[in-house]
Amino acid sequence: MDLKSAFEASLLSSDFHRAPEDFLGTPLRCDMPYGGPLLRLLSAGSLRASSPFSVDLSGLPCHMMLYTREGCGKLIRGRQVYTLDESSFLFLDCRERFRIDVAPPQIWRYDVLFAEGEALDWYAEQAGAGEPALLALPPCAEIVLCMERLLSVKSPVSSSLACSVSGLLHYMSSAAAAARSDSLSPDAQPPSYLRALRELLDENFADSHSLESLSRRFHVSKYRLCREFKEAYGCPPIQYLNRRRIRMACHLLVTTDRKVHEIGSLVGIANVNHFISLFRKYMSMTPLEYKQRMTS
Repeated sequence: MDLKSAFEASLLSSDFHRAPEDFLGTPLRCDMPYGGPLLRLLSAGSLRASSPFSVDLSGLPCHMMLYTREGCGKLIRGRQVYTLDESSFLFLDCRERFRIDVAPPQIWRYDVLFAEGEALDWYAEQAGAGEPALLALPPCAEIVLCMERLLSVKSPVSSSLACSVSGLLHYMSSAAAAARSDSLSPDAQPPSYLRALRELLDENFADSHSLESLSRRFHVSKYRLCREFKEAYGCPPIQYLNRRRIRMACHLLVTTDRKVHEIGSLVGIANVNHFISLFRKYMSMTPLEYKQRMTS
């Protein structure tokens, strides 16, 4: 798809007096044919907008993921107005008419991705249930970290990188659908102590944790802790922690120039050999191989 041409054809008013890239970010070219389960990243960017800013679109044949870093935007869809304030994540089917504004005197900083692929239709329907999917996500959330990795993708996108990009898009859209479902069904959520434990591991992954210390902290036996955490989140707490550390390491490998041993220390694995071993276990490649694949 020529996203810039599609964007210009979808504009419903002449109020947008900017280049398409000021809303779409940087278009990406991928020569690899796609279809079936493969999702394609069309453009990405970290953008800044100030009032007056308004774009009114209908029939743009793709999906948008938008994360607000600072300030506030407004999404208008039908008669509904949605506030895109700081730390909000939007997952939107762009084919239906929508308008985005910046209210004066706001300066709005946001990250945005545009993507296409059949699976996104299903994910968007599950996430929004007919409405835009709007979630509150901290900057350390996995969806946000995946988005940051995709923002670093350069054009043209190689065949091997296209598969990795598709995997990240699948994860983001499926996680948004799951998070939206959880927010609509609070009674189906795990017990509060498990949610608190997961939040602890997500936000303090670089700290030292053991089953014994977690058991003492939450006043639950380590056997019960392992069993119930695995039932709720699919793996025991320490395995979840290691996966969280490796995902953050993936993010740092792509978005910084730090050495492998520095990244290992930053995510809580000071022994470089242990870090490389864990990375290979979860990613099926070494840290340097991952960096080369994602940045080539």
